[in-house]
Amino acid sequence: MHVGTVAAGRIGLAALRRLAPFDVKLHYTDRTRLPSPSSANSV
Repeated sequence: MHVGTVAAGRIGLAALRRLAPFDVKLHYTDRTRLPSPSSANSV
Protein backbone atom coordinates (compact mmCIF):
# COMPACT_ATOMS: atom_id res chain seq x y z
CA MET A 1 0.00 0.00 0.00
CA HIS A 2 1.17 3.55 -0.71
CA VAL A 3 0.36 6.48 1.55
CA GLY A 4 1.25 10.09 0.82
CA THR A 5 0.89 13.60 2.16
CA VAL A 6 0.75 16.85 0.24
CA ALA A 7 3.01 18.65 2.69
CA ALA A 8 5.52 17.48 5.27
CA GLY A 9 5.06 20.19 7.84
CA ARG A 10 4.30 19.57 11.48
CA ILE A 11 1.02 17.73 10.89
CA GLY A 12 2.09 15.86 7.76
CA LEU A 13 5.31 14.70 9.39
CA ALA A 14 3.41 13.49 12.46
CA ALA A 15 1.07 11.49 10.22
CA LEU A 16 4.01 9.94 8.36
CA ARG A 17 5.72 9.01 11.62
CA ARG A 18 2.57 7.31 12.89
CA LEU A 19 2.24 5.29 9.69
CA ALA A 20 5.92 4.24 9.56
CA PRO A 21 5.54 1.01 11.64
CA PHE A 22 2.92 -0.34 9.23
CA ASP A 23 3.87 -2.10 6.02
CA VAL A 24 3.27 0.90 3.74
CA LYS A 25 5.41 2.94 1.38
CA LEU A 26 5.43 6.56 2.49
CA HIS A 27 5.49 9.44 0.01
CA TYR A 28 5.38 13.19 0.51
CA THR A 29 5.82 16.39 -1.41
CA ASP A 30 7.38 19.46 0.12
CA ARG A 31 9.75 22.28 -0.81
CA THR A 32 12.60 20.76 1.18
CA ARG A 33 13.68 17.18 1.65
CA LEU A 34 13.10 15.60 5.04
CA PRO A 35 16.15 14.43 7.00
CA SER A 36 17.15 10.81 6.68
CA PRO A 37 15.29 8.33 8.91
CA SER A 38 18.35 7.77 11.14
CA SER A 39 18.58 11.47 12.02
CA ALA A 40 14.78 11.86 12.22
CA ASN A 41 14.65 9.53 15.23
CA SER A 42 16.57 12.07 17.29
CA VAL A 43 13.98 14.79 16.56
